[in-house]
Amino acid sequence: MTGPAWANPHLLYEVGVNIVQKMEGSNAFDFSFRKKDQVESLGAKVTISAEKESFDPQLLFQRLLIIANNSDLGVEEIFAYELSSYPTALFDKWGRLRDANKPQLGDAIAAVVPKSALESFEEERTVTHVLDGGSLLQRIPWKKGDTVEDIASMYMKHVSKNFLNPVVVFGGYKSGPITKDMTHNRRSKGVFGQNVMFTPTIPLRSKKENFLSNSDNKQNFIDLLC
Repeated sequence: MTGPAWANPHLLYEVGVNIVQKMEGSNAFDFSFRKKDQVESLGAKVTISAEKESFDPQLLFQRLLIIANNSDLGVEEIFAYELSSYPTALFDKWGRLRDANKPQLGDAIAAVVPKSALESFEEERTVTHVLDGGSLLQRIPWKKGDTVEDIASMYMKHVSKNFLNPVVVFGGYKSGPITKDMTHNRRSKGVFGQNVMFTPTIPLRSKKENFLSNSDNKQNFIDLLC
C-alpha cells in the first residue's frame, strides 16, 4: 500500500528537529504548536477527498461489504484496494483493538474433536491439559491476609487436583509493548495498583484486582509461582 502525499510519519525525526528549531529563542508561554508542522499518520484524517467530494472510509467499507455479500460481485474484486486507514475487522471506529472472541474459537475447536475421542484419552490418562496461566490467576479467589506462599500453594493444589498432566503457560509482562496491552487496559477499567515489594512469607493486604493490575507485581508473582 502506498500512502498519500500528506502522510509523513516516516519523516518523524526531521519534523521534530524543525519544531525544536522554531522553538529556539521563543517564549515558552507564547509558543504554539501549529498543526501543519506536526506529523500526520494515515489515521489522522477521518474523511478522504476524491474528485471534490469527501467520504468516510469506514462507512464506505461497510457499504461495500454489504454489496459483496448480496450480489454476484466477489469480495476479492470489491476489496482489491485498501479503502480505510485501519482494518475495521480488527479495530473499532475509535481506533481501539477489538476484543477477541475466544469462546467462539474454543467452540470451533471442540466441534472438530469428537467427544468419544476425548473420553478414551481420559480413560487412558494420556490427556495433557495446557492451561492459560494468566486466566488462572484471575479465576481463583484470594483471601485477604494470606501470604504469597499460601496463595502459590493454592494454585499448585488447584492445578494438580483438577487436571491430568497439566502444563501452565504464562505470557511475559516485561517484554515491552505487546498486542494484548489494550486488552489488559480494558480489563483493569482504569485501576492501576502500586508496586508491592513482597517475599514468600509476607501477607498480601491489597485486593487481588489492584495487585494484578500492575504488570510488575504480576510478573514478580509469576516468577515466584514458577
